[in-house]
Amino acid sequence: MKLNYIAFGLLLFAFACGQQNSNNKQEEPETSKSKSNFEKMLDAHGSLEKWNSYGTLEFDIYSSSDTVHHIIDLKSREELATTDKYKVFFGKENLWIAPDKEAYGKDEPQFYKNLWFYFFSLPFVAADQGVNQFDLESKTMSDVQYNGIKLTFGENVGDSPDDQYLLWLNAQSNQLEWINYSVTYWNEENAEKYSAIKYQEWQKADSLVVPRMFSGHKWQGDTIGDERYRFVFDNVKFSESRPDPSLFLQPEVAYKEQYQ
Repeated sequence: MKLNYIAFGLLLFAFACGQQNSNNKQEEPETSKSKSNFEKMLDAHGSLEKWNSYGTLEFDIYSSSDTVHHIIDLKSREELATTDKYKVFFGKENLWIAPDKEAYGKDEPQFYKNLWFYFFSLPFVAADQGVNQFDLESKTMSDVQYNGIKLTFGENVGDSPDDQYLLWLNAQSNQLEWINYSVTYWNEENAEKYSAIKYQEWQKADSLVVPRMFSGHKWQGDTIGDERYRFVFDNVKFSESRPDPSLFLQPEVAYKEQYQ
């Protein structure tokens, strides 16, 4: 009889443990959904949280014709570009150029507001308010598989809300390698007339993976065409604090223009 009581006790203990384990399983949170292509890309470049922790971005950009130093307030997106020939400041409502517009040498300076900053700062700026992200079908280019993300913009977002971007990230590394972009600043009907940028080299700056060099290309019949330009980025620096406002003060002698 004693053995029977022991056996019965063990049975009750086993049943109680089984119930406890069963209850624990029910209380466990459901497995989180797999990350989207967009989230994977952000993580591969250092995380959106890290990007949002900074207040200032500086870099030098080299081309075949010029070297320009950029300082950007990452919270307001105000930007100062400086060369040995001119300074141009893109503010929230207006821009100024010192010593004059002729020194800048571009007919419509407003078009260049945050232009190179945007291409440099992808994929992080694609998470801005008013930007929509949609997954695209994967595709193969030059025997490499890419996952795609389409970006569109909400109404009245930026100067050209009809622009579109197609981001192509390496399916293995999740890093951005190609983009297609359209320019509707002068003509809204160009929304799906694409050019291409190839991110040739990347560099690490304060825990973020940012471009070292990219090249612009024609986009012909859904294939990469001839190279049109090439830029190199150097001396990249991020700071948690925002720029000193005095850097953006307009000089006494300067051209000034209100945004349309």
